Amino acid sequence: MPIGSDKGSFIKPGFLPLTVGPSSKRFIWGSNVTGRLGDGTTTNYSSPIQVGTDTWTHLESMYNAGGGVKEAGTLWMWGAGASGRLGNGTTTNISTPVQIGALTNWLNVSCGYSTYAVKTDGTLWSWGYNLHGQLGTSNTTSYSSPVQVGALTNWLSTASSYQFALAIKTDGTLWAMGNNTRGQLGDGTTTARNSPVQIGSFTDWLSIACGQYTSFGVRSNGTMYSWGFSGTGQFAPNLGQSRSGAPNSSAPTQIGALTTWLAVSAGNYNMLAVKTDGTLWTWGYVFSGANSPVQVGSATTWTNKISAGDGGTASTTMMAGIQSDGTLWTWGFNESGQLGLGDTVYRSSPIQVGALTTWTSVSAALGAVQALGTA
Repeated sequence: MPIGSDKGSFIKPGFLPLTVGPSSKRFIWGSNVTGRLGDGTTTNYSSPIQVGTDTWTHLESMYNAGGGVKEAGTLWMWGAGASGRLGNGTTTNISTPVQIGALTNWLNVSCGYSTYAVKTDGTLWSWGYNLHGQLGTSNTTSYSSPVQVGALTNWLSTASSYQFALAIKTDGTLWAMGNNTRGQLGDGTTTARNSPVQIGSFTDWLSIACGQYTSFGVRSNGTMYSWGFSGTGQFAPNLGQSRSGAPNSSAPTQIGALTTWLAVSAGNYNMLAVKTDGTLWTWGYVFSGANSPVQVGSATTWTNKISAGDGGTASTTMMAGIQSDGTLWTWGFNESGQLGLGDTVYRSSPIQVGALTTWTSVSAALGAVQALGTA
């Protein structure tokens, strides 16, 4: 969740404020199929390029599309328009950012097969694919324009994946909606939900992330939890539970006993998390093959600005993270130049992207990467 300027802040007593993140320029690289990078082309790039001169406070990459919020509080979307997930009233692919409505009070956006956005007034909006009720609108109707989810005004942030979504309220409670075949909603069942259902009774959730059929969360006491699909084969790498042949979990289960976790990011094949001591950890199929978190290198300067780079296939899987000195690092597969290193060569460990020390956020998915920084 972004922190920084108090522009447009919305504060509820008792827990977390809604705050707009710091403003920076938008940089893109990697795969540009369907115009998912939003530069008006479908050209791949193997090094970061700045797009325009507008300033942005939030960016999101996901499933052949992207979205973001500009400094003025306007919401923009681009890429694949299937099922209306761009929110502009059509299902057409668009390679240049299109403004969604005329409002100037958008805070953040998350994009899966469906799209979710929170306004600075604490309202939650959704649109796009809705076969499993993942829009939370109490039905299974898909929408090509934003529809408000209920009438509450205390939503803080969302995380979305293929057919489900998680959300945190300003009181620190966790909610979920959508497909639940693997228990990924975390409500103790495998029943799909077409409106938000509260997950457990904790009131201190800070960070949430969704993989394809898995969910993760970090609480303010530094504990980390996982639930949903455990993975296939002998081990259970998805959930990070260190258990051979572990079953799926339909309720949040703590990963280990540590109380030093800060943030988590999830992809289809690999997960990434950072601790309060600045160390970085990963688990999953592709890079570590580990069924519990293993440390990435020895650096102790990683921030909570991390992205597991969700890959539709193992060959598009990559990871990215920002260190405390403002440098950006990437590693993994690189077939579309998504590592931003000027080539398409695989890297097994983090490599610095360029020489900039002003990166503030990064979001990667399906070989497409967006980041905020200042040249």
